[in-house]
Amino acid sequence: MDGLSFEDLKHLANQTLGKLEKSWRKDVESKNLSRNTSLQAALNKCPAPWINGICMCLGLPITGNRKEKVCRIVTYLSKTIYLRRVIKSLPPSSLEALTYTIQAGGYVKYSQLSRHFGSDAVDGWWWNEKPPNSVLGQLRVRGLLFVGRSSVSLDNGKVAVVPKELRQSLVELLLPYPRSIAESPPQSPDSYLEVTLRDVATYYEQIIDWQPTLPREYVEDFIRYLVTDRNSSLLPQRVWDNLVLFHFFLDHYSDEVSTLDDLRGYHLSEWINHFLGRYILRNVSMDEKRQLLRTVECLYGFLASRHLVKAESYQSVRDSISRMVKQKSKLGVIHRPPPLGGEVVATTVQPGERQFKVTFNHYWLAILCRMDYDGEWQSVREAAAQMRDGDSKLSLISELLDAGADSLLLQLQEVNKADIMQARRWFCSEQVLRLSVW
Repeated sequence: MDGLSFEDLKHLANQTLGKLEKSWRKDVESKNLSRNTSLQAALNKCPAPWINGICMCLGLPITGNRKEKVCRIVTYLSKTIYLRRVIKSLPPSSLEALTYTIQAGGYVKYSQLSRHFGSDAVDGWWWNEKPPNSVLGQLRVRGLLFVGRSSVSLDNGKVAVVPKELRQSLVELLLPYPRSIAESPPQSPDSYLEVTLRDVATYYEQIIDWQPTLPREYVEDFIRYLVTDRNSSLLPQRVWDNLVLFHFFLDHYSDEVSTLDDLRGYHLSEWINHFLGRYILRNVSMDEKRQLLRTVECLYGFLASRHLVKAESYQSVRDSISRMVKQKSKLGVIHRPPPLGGEVVATTVQPGERQFKVTFNHYWLAILCRMDYDGEWQSVREAAAQMRDGDSKLSLISELLDAGADSLLLQLQEVNKADIMQARRWFCSEQVLRLSVW
């Protein structure tokens, strides 16, 4: 090891990890894959990071066990209305590759497909953190294409397969392309309403399996209202597409936004400026983001008029959106108020499925242990005993250790100076508060 610098070691570690990931991928793609595989059977052969990546790409929650997530994906893609939405999100080159595979009968040699559209070997292993970006990878992360070994092939070579139950729907959507996926001809308001309400019913009855923050009846009444409101230029189907993204966001923020009255301006800011870019694979344009905000503002105005949300909640949403869309070139940012200590940073799952909420109080302790005490919790205990409100800080340390806090320390390699200074100030001179302003 003599003569190796830190950068050399880091490079060596990255190379080793890269080889491991290639080996893992090779193992997955060496599994037998029937040319008439079902979607569920194909998903069952995928590793957990890929399943989570597909869920995130489709806008489905990643909560629950593997079986529940696979079931959500199968249910979602089995519905033509949602399959059409997935198809429309594909870049032209990926759409062409999918059409090519469907025209070939739903399966094709991988070498043949990659020769025409490029290999997806450049895509990484952790689809949940960095979604595939290659032409074929864009299909795989949507659950439309799977790769494996064909047991009936003479050379036992790799094949790319579209699950059998998706093929007929894809034929109708793709062939001839692009006419079948073009925008539908103008319809009457009643037709728009009927189609949209059917989409809403499918989503609430078959796609989600949890208690939603935005109830189905609120959405249906809002859409009916839009159809009868002569002053509204919002189309029901477009509104529903926007509300699906809003619903997905509310599900991820359920710890903070348990009711519609809990929504704050900084939540909307984080949704538009950060959340969409992280969880929605396709690019969301500036015009779309403004339309998303307008849809939420109209929704809250409608709900307030029916006394389903507080009038002050609607006013807060309206004022926040007005601040964000004030500039034409970009959207404004609304920052959160400084934390008091009880705000939740993350939620960990302990043995027995018991959840532990890591708050800023715990986070500041972890920073202090990592930065000032070299990870030695006993030293932190001794120091805490001498500080103001020492008993409360000792109690927090015990909570953190009982919940397996050492894993949190591994994530603190780069902490900004402001957080370090706040952690030191809180530890030395401030009282522990379990209150939250979020």
